[in-house]
Amino acid sequence: MRSLRRADEVSSAAAVIAAMADGRIGYALQPVRCIERPHSELYRECLVRLVDEAGSVRGPFHFVPQLEACGAIGLLDEHMIRLALEELETSAGAILGCNISVDTMQNASAWSRIRDNILSRPELASRLIIEITETHPAKNVEKLLINIAEARALGCRIAIDDFGAGFFSPSLLLRLDVDIVKVDASILWTIRKGGAGANTLRHIVGFAACVAPIVVLEGVELDEHLELACEAGATHVQGYLIAKPLVHRLPGGLIPA
Repeated sequence: MRSLRRADEVSSAAAVIAAMADGRIGYALQPVRCIERPHSELYRECLVRLVDEAGSVRGPFHFVPQLEACGAIGLLDEHMIRLALEELETSAGAILGCNISVDTMQNASAWSRIRDNILSRPELASRLIIEITETHPAKNVEKLLINIAEARALGCRIAIDDFGAGFFSPSLLLRLDVDIVKVDASILWTIRKGGAGANTLRHIVGFAACVAPIVVLEGVELDEHLELACEAGATHVQGYLIAKPLVHRLPGGLIPA
């Protein structure tokens, strides 16, 4: 059974790599906006999308876990950084966030390729935000710290994605020199307005604010969510209530995500 699962993962990873070569992997853009000035946009996050051979648009949950399982996530991260840099080069003033796996950030060769991409167009680095995702604990924390420092030295800003649902512990988060902490949508969705739930969210946001000056609350889909975000002290919000993701760079151009 394990060998069959492994074969399926390898096959899926190979299909994703083929999709990259065919130009069938791109991104949807979703803005992160200031909670006090709703029309003030901090940046837009590049949300990876894949067009399968039948023409359907697939989100990351359909293929990213297989890449991570096979140790090939760095190839996708490099591809997405390259696309983001190309967009920044053609869109003056744009600021983009791009997800990079913690595996890539602590892998010498994978990070080296991404660093070289950024170094090839250093004038764009200040408009690139690297969002570090963590679906399992970091194995080489010291290397992670070094590469985060290197990315910031290049001029990039660093965000920690999905805080509260990933594996970044409070003690590790306190060691990281980052600019943005994004609180995972699941925290907001499972907390009820008022009482202990609101206090819990306030404490989570308060801790994140000790680490970074910008705290983004993800998953804002209802007016109630926005109220909770305001009460908790978040500085920025992201979610369907603010703006839906719009597929920007895929075959066929602009289509709903």
